[in-house]
Amino acid sequence: MSLVIGVLWGAIAGYVGGRVDSTLMRIVDILYSLPTIIFVIVLITTLGEMLKTIAFRRQLRRPLAGALRVALLFVGRARYRG
Repeated sequence: MSLVIGVLWGAIAGYVGGRVDSTLMRIVDILYSLPTIIFVIVLITTLGEMLKTIAFRRQLRRPLAGALRVALLFVGRARYRG
């Protein structure tokens, strides 16, 4: 997953260049400066509520909503693997 995100991110930055490249690189610098636990907490609190709302609207079962939150943990943790 991190490979796909990294390749797409780099391709966009390289293709467009200029201010977009500079902005994308500053975002990456900010993400690398955050400790993993803080990043995961922010990710789960912001996206977790959104996923819970979507799951509730579509009448998804509670285990599926929990699995989505666990997936967020893996996404947050995967950014430090390399």
